Amino acid sequence: MESLQIRKCQPRLDFRRILEIESVSFASDSYSEHTFWYFHQRCPDLFIVAEYEKTILGYLICCIYLQGRKQQRRGHIVSIAIDPLYRRRGIGKALVQFTLDCLEELSVSYVEIEVRIDNEGGLSFWRSFGFQKTETITGYYSDGCDGFKMHKYFEVFKTE
Repeated sequence: MESLQIRKCQPRLDFRRILEIESVSFASDSYSEHTFWYFHQRCPDLFIVAEYEKTILGYLICCIYLQGRKQQRRGHIVSIAIDPLYRRRGIGKALVQFTLDCLEELSVSYVEIEVRIDNEGGLSFWRSFGFQKTETITGYYSDGCDGFKMHKYFEVFKTE
């Protein structure tokens, strides 16, 4: 999609539209405005939106955490959603690729995401970026559905 812009979320301008996309995308599992504020405060740099002609078509939230004795950085894609009217046009791909590029620049060791086990399209989408299933999480979703944790590993130490 030409002239698609990926930018940081601006809560006061963007949350109304993000909440609309969230409610049509996730129904009973949708996040509240309070939850979005929490993630914006916790992860402002990688709370991003895809905008086309001043309309937000989707968003992605990714947080970075320090882990272990060596304080390795790991990313966690918390949520991604695209307006159903604009799906399958490369918007999700653009959001994910932007995020993966940022994570790699920040020397993140790996990034993870949770995906419903019955979401074949989602599983295929994440596999296309190199994500692999690493574990099954029993009853992860509010309706009792299990989820898969998926990881993508980055080359952290590059030779010069």
